[in-house]
Amino acid sequence: MHDSDHSDHNHHDHHHGHEHHHDHTSGDMPLEQKAVKLLEHWIRHNDDHGQNYLQWAEQLRKNGYLKAADALDEVLKLTVRISGLFRQAKDDLNVSGK
Repeated sequence: MHDSDHSDHNHHDHHHGHEHHHDHTSGDMPLEQKAVKLLEHWIRHNDDHGQNYLQWAEQLRKNGYLKAADALDEVLKLTVRISGLFRQAKDDLNVSGK
C-alpha cells in the first residue's frame, strides 16, 4: 500500500512510461507462461493504484471535495473491474492452455 503522497510511489518495476521489459517476458519461456507473468504484474500494479485512489478519495472527502472524491470512487470501480478482467484472463490461460 502506498502513502497518500504520490512522490513516495516507488513500487518495483514501475515506470510511468509503462515500457516494461521484464526478464519474465523474454527468453525461451512459453507464450502462456509469459502472459501469466505479465498479467500477474499488471494485477499487482493496478491494485496498487486502486489503493492510492481510495486513499486520495478519502482525503478529498474529509476536506470537502466531494465531487472530486466521487470521481476517484468511479475510477476505483473501473480499476477493480480491470483487475478482475486481468484475473479472468490469467485464470483462462491457467485452465485452458489455449
